[in-house]
Amino acid sequence: MAGVSLSSTTWQTVTLMAPQDHGYRAFIRRIARAYAEGGSTAALSGGIGPKTHAAAILVLVLLGVAMAGLLLRALFDR
Repeated sequence: MAGVSLSSTTWQTVTLMAPQDHGYRAFIRRIARAYAEGGSTAALSGGIGPKTHAAAILVLVLLGVAMAGLLLRALFDR
């Protein structure tokens, strides 16, 4: 099954993104309406999923613990 991935942000710089919430939502609804009127059985889904979200949080927590450990080592290991 083929899919199309669309993002709801626009990159301005490496660290700055501009939200596209309202215009993006209207765009997706127009696409969905056009497909429905054409008899398509396409389905819209969103989000990264709970497993991917949990994995990302776990990585952030581990990274935070590692950084805290390095900070403590730098402060007290003289």
